[in-house]
Amino acid sequence: VEVEHPPTEKLGDFQDDEVPAIEELLTALQASAEWARQSHALLSIRRLACFRPDTISSALEDLTPCITKCVKSPRSSLSRAALMTASDIAPLFSRPIASIGESNACEDGVLKTNLELAVPLVTEMRSKAANAKRFLGEVAEGALFAFCRSEYPREVLDILFLPKVKHISPKVRAKVATCVENVLSAMEPDEINVEEMLPLAATLQSDKDPEARQAAARMLGRLHTVYGGKASEVRRDPSCSCTSSQLNGDRHAFYQGEAWDALCQRLLEPTRANAVVKATAKM
Repeated sequence: VEVEHPPTEKLGDFQDDEVPAIEELLTALQASAEWARQSHALLSIRRLACFRPDTISSALEDLTPCITKCVKSPRSSLSRAALMTASDIAPLFSRPIASIGESNACEDGVLKTNLELAVPLVTEMRSKAANAKRFLGEVAEGALFAFCRSEYPREVLDILFLPKVKHISPKVRAKVATCVENVLSAMEPDEINVEEMLPLAATLQSDKDPEARQAAARMLGRLHTVYGGKASEVRRDPSCSCTSSQLNGDRHAFYQGEAWDALCQRLLEPTRANAVVKATAKM
């Protein structure tokens, strides 16, 4: 049986009288002995996610465990279909409730609940990205990056990636590090807490896995740039007359006149601080 895996840009909408019911899709996904039927259901979910996202958003709690199970499948074609589905539904986990219902308020609790639904799915995606054969690993990595492009990067870091950045498996840890770096690269400077992220990047700088080390190098470059920019802004601001000690309770306090190498020495153990300063001096 041949199953197609069209890219997202090739997907089309359903006619109004052809839209499948969520109950039908769930039944198909649970038919573990009929992998072609499961794949067809996954394709339908992808089409709905792209053209009728409210339909999928309201059913994430029921659909996500089924999609996760398909990602785990030893049948590579079905796993690939599920990973492509995960990529297409990734933005829906971050949608605030205002995008689904009538309220125009974005409740932080609701936002986090939606992302938390994705934790088991992202866990399986990380495993596939780290351990599967190359063609499937690349699809899994692409699905992970789809989660990195969230409108709410802080929540994505806290819920999906930072808890696993010290994973025991070097390969999984490397994929997490790459995801963290991807999220950081997309964040606005004011969204990045340099004091929080610098020790993490410094630790990954000496990781056993070269992919993790490469991600750490990019993280350090981003943090160094962000820190320098914020420090310059503070120095240029004529209205800022506070001293560093007076600003000590603020998470941006260290931008007040503290040099990058001094920041590294304050936050890191000497060996790591020297390694970071040496690496970023070349940037």
